Amino acid sequence: PHPADRRGYRQRYLAFALFDQRTGLLANSLAGIDTDRLVAGVRAVLANQDGRARSAVAGVFDELDYQALRQLLPVIYRATVEQAPSGVMFSDGVRMAGLELLAKHHIAEGLPLCVQLVEPDRWGLDNRVSRCMKALRGYGRSAREMLPALRELEEQFAANQGDSEASEYLETVRQTIASIEKTTRSPRVRSLDLPSC
Repeated sequence: PHPADRRGYRQRYLAFALFDQRTGLLANSLAGIDTDRLVAGVRAVLANQDGRARSAVAGVFDELDYQALRQLLPVIYRATVEQAPSGVMFSDGVRMAGLELLAKHHIAEGLPLCVQLVEPDRWGLDNRVSRCMKALRGYGRSAREMLPALRELEEQFAANQGDSEASEYLETVRQTIASIEKTTRSPRVRSLDLPSC
């Protein structure tokens, strides 16, 4: 970033102009876009310090071909694990999209994130619980290794059962536990090589 723009605000607005799902220039199609430049642009925005800028780029994750995706998975993983230091209110957008992408491709490093990113004491829980549990169920039998962590989460929500939202979250977690215990699906889980991003 430019020394006078340490938070990357110029890049932030460029990210909106290009990637915003409603009005961005790339919102409807990546056809004809130079893959190398696209990968470089996505990588740069995912390193931006603003959660809303990072989340703007998440809309292209499902549009990327496998070659581009392979280059970006380590950076997407990092943006999923590390919350943006500013624009926190919008930071779950890219984190949940990243988690869902890792689960879609059965990336092993995404398994613990399915429980870790619930973060029961942080704002915006309603959006995270259902998406994290759905991502976890996508791993099939491999998700069984997360059952102890899920049971801890179950206890946390059970302790606040008087709260109607906590009761709803508790039910979602319990349904996820039951689903994982009975599933026979065994998708192949692969590890993500994490070179420096």
